[in-house]
Amino acid sequence: MPWPRLAEVIRSGRPQGSRSAPGGLDGLYAQLAEGFFDLNHRTARWAVEAFPARRLRNVRRILDVAAGAGAWSTAFAKALPEARVTAFDSPAALRATRRQVSRMGVGKRYAFQAGDFRKTDFAAQTYDLVILGHVLHTLGPSDARELIHKSAAALRPDGALLAAGFLPNDVRTGPLLPLLFGLNMLLHTAAGHAYTLRQYRNWIREAGLHGARPLAAAAVSTPCGGVGTALSRRALQMKRWGGAS
Repeated sequence: MPWPRLAEVIRSGRPQGSRSAPGGLDGLYAQLAEGFFDLNHRTARWAVEAFPARRLRNVRRILDVAAGAGAWSTAFAKALPEARVTAFDSPAALRATRRQVSRMGVGKRYAFQAGDFRKTDFAAQTYDLVILGHVLHTLGPSDARELIHKSAAALRPDGALLAAGFLPNDVRTGPLLPLLFGLNMLLHTAAGHAYTLRQYRNWIREAGLHGARPLAAAAVSTPCGGVGTALSRRALQMKRWGGAS
């Protein structure tokens, strides 16, 4: 991928911006989400298979945060016929979600909530599974941490948080794909980054979750390479985060 303005962005610390698209940045995001739907859905199906079976059986209510085209939650919805999904995203993105969940034949089990997570507290202790599919790396560290806290607050006591991202090692010497992806976030987002598993684990622990473990998706053959997925379950003795309603 050519990065003609990389040196300028590194010197200035400002992203290069995005090309114009109908609906502005939200419209561009929706276009990208639909364009990458099949790729992400294939990885999500693998994540469903890797999800602990005893926990998967108990999933009835799912919250898909920054749902995009719904690639992640539709994989769970198709595997779990009794599950109901709430898709949370911008109005432009939710139009893409509606199209794709209808195409996948699971639209009748979806509810749609438009909003900005920075201004919204999700329904407390409501969901068995909260999905953060490739969203945290688009955010700065403080926003990523806040989103994990709000997601944890939305979980039932035995719920699970599934977060997908490109994970460099803790000293950021590799693998190559996550490092290059981090440069892409530098170029195209205000504060996004490819975060390490250590960072994810710290935020997850601070949010009152435990049992974090990677579900490395290197076995999935995609043009984008391996995708790291972290799973964490809510500690029964933990109280929900005070910032949630």
